[in-house]
Amino acid sequence: ANVFAEEAAEMGNQALLRDLSLSLTQLQRLDLSQNHVRELPLTFFSRLAHLQHVHLQGNSLSELPNSLLFCSQLQSLFVGHNQLQQLPPTLLDHCRQLSYLSCERNELRTLPEASDSQEETTEKSGHLRELSCSYNQLAWIPVH
Repeated sequence: ANVFAEEAAEMGNQALLRDLSLSLTQLQRLDLSQNHVRELPLTFFSRLAHLQHVHLQGNSLSELPNSLLFCSQLQSLFVGHNQLQQLPPTLLDHCRQLSYLSCERNELRTLPEASDSQEETTEKSGHLRELSCSYNQLAWIPVH
């Protein structure tokens, strides 16, 4: 019975998150930290193009949906204390306003890097000012 209750709660969370992303399209700051969220709907961020600050720390996320890349105005992303194994690989290419990335205490093996196909070096992920990635499984950090 307990497993059923957990599954029903998770289905309710998914519906709530889907409805949230559909109704709050002008949202600039989102804080879902410490909510036991295990998964975000694949299209969760696709209508939240005005998001500037996202707080998802302290959940049980194993991945972030690629729809996060639609948040071109994103300035800070807090995803620490989850179970993330990777971040979207093109995060720095799509979210050029990102200046603060907090991803400590996950299971990350790599970090996203800006592609070499950008026009000028100054346009490449040059806005990232703070990176907190302690307590992961990183073997190297990109130098772009």
